[in-house]
Amino acid sequence: MDLAIISEINQRDKNEDRAGAIQTSQGLVAVVCDGMGGLDYGDEAAQVAVNSVLCQAIKLPLTKWESEQEDPLAETNQLVRQLARDRNSAVGTTICILAYELGRGIHLRWLGDSRVYIFRCAERKVYMLSEDNNIAWVQREKQLISDDVWRTTPQQSKLTEYLGKEDWVKYQYKFLNDFVDGDIILLCTDGAIGSLTERHIAEVITMYRDDLSHLLIELFNDARKTDCEDNQTAICIRISKNIVQPDCEDDREFRCINNGISYTQIPVRR
Repeated sequence: MDLAIISEINQRDKNEDRAGAIQTSQGLVAVVCDGMGGLDYGDEAAQVAVNSVLCQAIKLPLTKWESEQEDPLAETNQLVRQLARDRNSAVGTTICILAYELGRGIHLRWLGDSRVYIFRCAERKVYMLSEDNNIAWVQREKQLISDDVWRTTPQQSKLTEYLGKEDWVKYQYKFLNDFVDGDIILLCTDGAIGSLTERHIAEVITMYRDDLSHLLIELFNDARKTDCEDNQTAICIRISKNIVQPDCEDDREFRCINNGISYTQIPVRR
């Protein structure tokens, strides 16, 4: 399974996006967060959320990530809420998560307007798997605005749900098992490729799918041509059902984005 993570500050003063991925003996977990610029400490909220999700990936069996009654990621929201209390300020972040459970399928969770797309290689088409939690999406679903208006309306920034909004939140959830080897999944912040159509994204992926990092750079460049000034962060994953398992529970590769800098850390085997 190939994976690329890229984050760019773009035209903003600082990067409030965060992203990370971790492989365990059970599979792979990847997460993207977009700290809310309209609130204080958005970058800290996003980092807290990413760290928490990656810790949950180690502690919790991936089979529990589909539970709606017992949300395995409730701790993440509580940590963001604690940050708000510590800073005496409202804080929040969007989030989208992929948990690939070996031998079973992919658990997707999201909250806010960070998105999940899939490129189906046999069709050479892109489909948006997530649904935005904002006013623009509600208007689109009610057919009050067209798709063209939906991509650019200021109502996109008016979120109805996000991590840290309340003491208890219910993530949006979707289970995916109809993928094939070679399909590509994108987890991204709205600034990354939110202004691009699925058709345009599919054309770029078709052209650059052999180099996932180059693929993301091309998508970011195209988004900037639409006057996108927001931070741009995405994780690109080429799916393989034959993902190599670590030799033991403690052999994990951990990748994270911190202040726009990508680094890799290999824990020492105990």
